[in-house]
Amino acid sequence: MTDQQQGFCVLLPVADVESAASLGALAAALAGPATGEVVVLHVSRKSVAVGQGERHDWPAVDRAVQAVEEAGVAASYVIRMGSSVDQVIRREAVRKRADLLLLGWRWVATAADHTETVLNTVLANPPCDVVVLGGPAFDRLARFLVPVSTGHNVGRGLELALRLADESDGQVTALYVCSQPDGSPHVLAEGNSRLQLLLGEAAGHPRLEAKVIAASSPIQGIVDEAGQGYDLVWMGASQASVIDTDLLGVIPRRVATESGAPVALVRRRSRLAARLMRWTWWRLYNFLPTLSVDERRQVQKTIYRGARPRIDFFLMMALSAAIAAFGLLLGSPAVIIGAMLVAPLMSAIVGIGLGVVLGGAELLRKALWTALQGMILAIGVAALIGLLRPGLTPTHEIMSRIRPGL
Repeated sequence: MTDQQQGFCVLLPVADVESAASLGALAAALAGPATGEVVVLHVSRKSVAVGQGERHDWPAVDRAVQAVEEAGVAASYVIRMGSSVDQVIRREAVRKRADLLLLGWRWVATAADHTETVLNTVLANPPCDVVVLGGPAFDRLARFLVPVSTGHNVGRGLELALRLADESDGQVTALYVCSQPDGSPHVLAEGNSRLQLLLGEAAGHPRLEAKVIAASSPIQGIVDEAGQGYDLVWMGASQASVIDTDLLGVIPRRVATESGAPVALVRRRSRLAARLMRWTWWRLYNFLPTLSVDERRQVQKTIYRGARPRIDFFLMMALSAAIAAFGLLLGSPAVIIGAMLVAPLMSAIVGIGLGVVLGGAELLRKALWTALQGMILAIGVAALIGLLRPGLTPTHEIMSRIRPGL
């Protein structure tokens, strides 16, 4: 029995007027015109006044409901109040027994964008299967691209794409990218075998076309193919670990921004064990202190400033190297530890870490160069001090450091 025969319920939270019509059209297509239903949800952070519960009082809700009704699908709407948008969405999905949760996103968000936080929280432990739609608006739903890889999220995306293709008399292209740009016949043949294995029973679907291409990387291959005029690109969410906080993924972001095609990211509801583990992690995570946007910017400014080589950095580096050298010559562990506290090299090391995490090539280059200059200066100062005391018998502190172990 198909989803349409059982009665497929799609929950559609809306807040943005511009994307409401596109979300409503996709929700209607996914629900199906026969027995499907779309419930449009709007979450208000303020108390709803008397007379503000009508559909026309909420422009985003009105546009979404209108798009669903124009597609011939049963539509209803709900206005809820709550300070935590993600919790309201989750409660409503459980209350309505939704089969699918459809969310919208701009795909390019700033650090202060609350929408991204809501999406990550919902995707962390989804109450049902979730589809996140981003990118430009679409005019029709007939030509779909589904990059195929391992994972049950990709399989769900392929199922939804084939359902839409059946309803719209469209076509689905299952794409497999070989990460070898030479594109030799042997490489493409192996890729085709792999693709057929991943498709399984769906390989024989009359509206499914298998396509294998070669590219320098899977991301680049998907981006290039997505720019060939597809109405919608279906992508399965990557298999996130329990502690991941960015659940939207790098690949869907790049495909949506670089190809200019609408992208639908699919995440299935997790298994019970995974849901319990992730719920436990997020409960513990909420007890940890978090920084506001202004505090994050201030921390980044401090790290950027510490990663630049300045006169105070070199002065403190020379003094700490001198203290460490005298501590080694005197055989005093306390003096050596004191030199470690004075040394400013950790600021450059933290800059290297931030550059790696953020992918900031300029910060990484500056921090590496600062750390290298600091190490060269420390070696030079220590060598100079050692030359001032020729013939000194090596102390225990020196000898204990010439054969470092684990």
